[in-house]
Amino acid sequence: MKADSAKTKRLQVRPATTVIAPPSDAAYDGSRPESTIAGDAQYTNLLEGLFDGLVIANREGVISRCNRRVEELFQVSRGDLVTRPILEFISGADRLLMERVNDQLATRQNMVIEADCVRRDGSVFPAEIGVGRIDLSENDQLCFTIRDITVRRQALVALEDAYEQLKEHDKAKSQFVYNVSHELRTPLTSMLYAITNVLKGVAGDISDRVRTHLELLDGDCRRLWGSVNDILDLRRIEDNSLVLSKTHIPLAGLVSNGAASLQVQVDAKTQTLTVETGRDAWFADCDPTKMERVVVNIIGNAVKYTLDGGSIDVRVKDDPTREGFARVEVQDNGLGIPPESIDHVTEMYYRVGEHVSGSGLGLPISKEIIDLHGGYLEIVSPPPNAEGGTLVAFGLPISSPPTVLVVEDDATTQATIVAQLEQHGYCVITASDGEEGLEKVIFNKPDLVVLDLVLPKLDGCSIILKMKTEQATSKIPIVVLSAGHVDQAKFEILNNFEIPALSKPWVAAEFLQRVNGAFIGRAAFFQ
Repeated sequence: MKADSAKTKRLQVRPATTVIAPPSDAAYDGSRPESTIAGDAQYTNLLEGLFDGLVIANREGVISRCNRRVEELFQVSRGDLVTRPILEFISGADRLLMERVNDQLATRQNMVIEADCVRRDGSVFPAEIGVGRIDLSENDQLCFTIRDITVRRQALVALEDAYEQLKEHDKAKSQFVYNVSHELRTPLTSMLYAITNVLKGVAGDISDRVRTHLELLDGDCRRLWGSVNDILDLRRIEDNSLVLSKTHIPLAGLVSNGAASLQVQVDAKTQTLTVETGRDAWFADCDPTKMERVVVNIIGNAVKYTLDGGSIDVRVKDDPTREGFARVEVQDNGLGIPPESIDHVTEMYYRVGEHVSGSGLGLPISKEIIDLHGGYLEIVSPPPNAEGGTLVAFGLPISSPPTVLVVEDDATTQATIVAQLEQHGYCVITASDGEEGLEKVIFNKPDLVVLDLVLPKLDGCSIILKMKTEQATSKIPIVVLSAGHVDQAKFEILNNFEIPALSKPWVAAEFLQRVNGAFIGRAAFFQ
C-alpha cells in the first residue's frame, strides 16, 4: 500500500492541471514533406537521424522547423506542427513558461525542463526538454530537444517502490532485533545478580575452582550484556533518541574499573594488562554507564585481537595537542589493523579481514558516544615506534572537579578524609555535626556526601532518610564511614539505598575506590 502511494505521489510531481491537446484534427499518416530542416544534405541527415526530437522555434515558442522524431513523439505530421506554439504540446504550459525560459536563457546557455508532453490523441508521456538559444537568422531562436523518458520514469517508480519495501523490511528487522535484545535483558539481569551474590558469599563459602568458573561466567554474561546494550543504543542512535545521563566522573577511576572488569579474560589468555593513570585529577562530565562501555569495548578489542602472552597498556594522561582535554590510550602488540581498514573500523557492522567474531558495533557505537560527549577517537596501526599492534585513543574535555561534602565530627578524622580527597583532585567542603551537614546538603547540593553514622545533633541515618525522600537530593551518592558495629536497622537502610560503607580505620586505596565507584555507578551497568 505504501509503495502504491509513493508511485502516485511521484507521478503527480510534474503533471498538468489541464491537458492541452493539439487543435488539428488531421490524422498523422507518416508522410514526409520534401522540405527539411536545412538545405545542406549532411546537416539534414544528421538532424533527421537524432534519437531526440528537435524543434526550432522563435522566442515566443512558435515552431518553424522540426525533425521526424518530433512527428513520431507527438503523432502529428510536420506540416501540422509548423507555425504552432510548442506550448500546445507541453502539458500545463502557458506563456509564463516562455517568459521564464527567455529570462533564464538571458544569463545561461541552456536549461532543462522535465514535464509531460501531449500526443495528438490526448495521451501524455514524460519528457526531458532541453532548451537553448541558437543563431540561424538575424533573430535569436530557440532550440528544443525532446526526449521520451517513459522507461526512465518507470524505472524510477519501480526503484522508489523497492526502496519503500526495503525500508519496511529493514524497519521490521530492526524492531525484531530490538525486541529480542529487550527479552535478553531479563534473564541476563537475573544471572548476573545471582553470580554476583554467589561470588560475594551470600550462598556460603565457595572453593577457588568454583570461583574461577563463576568469574568466567560473569565475564561472558557481562560481554553479552554489553552486546545487548550496543544493539539497543544502535537503535537509539539511528532514531536520534540516544540520551546521556551525565555526571562528574573521575576519568582515571572509570578506566581502571573498566580494565579490571576484563581481568578474567586477560588471565585466560596469559596476557599482561597494565593501567597507568599518572594522576587522578582528571574529571569529565560524562554518562558513566555509556562511557564505561566505551572503555570496555576498546580494551576488550585489544584483548580479543592480541595473541596469548601478549600485552595491553592503558594510559590516562593530559592531551598534549588539545588544551583542556584528557587522553586515554589503549596500545596492544596484537594482530594490528590493515591500512585499508583503518578508515572503516568505525563503520557499522564492519569487521577486519577474516576476524568474524563480534557484531561489528563496538567501535562504531563507541565513536558515536564519544562524539556526543564532545570528544574524539583516533586509531593508529601500528603505533608509533612499534613494529605491530594497534593504538586506540580517545579524548574528552576536562570538567571542574566534583564537590564532596564530608560530615564528620572528629577533627582529626575529618582532616584525614579531606587530605585524601584533595590529593585526588576533589573539591571538599565540611560539616562537623548532623544538622550542619543536612543544611549544607540542601543549600550546596554537593556531588557526593561522605558521612559518619554517629554524629551530634542529627545521626547519619536520619540524614540519609531525609536526603532520599527529597527529590532535590535523592540522587546524590553517599559513602558511609562508621567506627562501630552497624546494627540491623542501619544495615537495612544502607542496603536498601545501595550505600557502600567502610569501617574506621580504613585503607586509603579502598576508600578512594568507593568514592570513585559512587560517581561511576557500577550498579548502573545493569540499567
